Amino acid sequence: MNIVCGDAKLVLLCPAWKNWGTAKTVKADTLILHSRADDVIPFADSEELARNSGAKLIEVGNDHRLADPEPLSVMLWACEVLGSGESLSDLEENTFPESKTSDTQNEASYICDACGEEIVIPLDLTEGLTQTYVEDCPVCCRANTIHVEMNEDGEARVWAEPEQDRE
Repeated sequence: MNIVCGDAKLVLLCPAWKNWGTAKTVKADTLILHSRADDVIPFADSEELARNSGAKLIEVGNDHRLADPEPLSVMLWACEVLGSGESLSDLEENTFPESKTSDTQNEASYICDACGEEIVIPLDLTEGLTQTYVEDCPVCCRANTIHVEMNEDGEARVWAEPEQDRE
């Protein structure tokens, strides 16, 4: 809020505008995402900012972090809307297309490279849309390098490779 951003569109997450900086308003084509259950920044601050600026406020999430699948999906949607040049005047305040909130997968599976078993894993989108990590197979206990890639539709592609070369 406190930097000169030119024509760039803004998506603000639980903005702490009353705590930091000097800006009291934002551009009218700004989207504000905030949870009413935020225990760090009062939701009322975002209501006031939206009212004073003509910005759009979308209530989403269950806490300040906005790190659950629903808020992450809304963040992606908001960036897509603003990036496409779509008009914000068509959006209703405090709403979000419900179909978007369930588009993201919560779990996926891979085939263990050592034993061939299908292993179901939870997906943690807070770690990013592309992830690589090591996990032991719960069946054979061999280490697998797990690769996760999320596409823009919220679908996951997951595969495993051996952590080390096996002889």
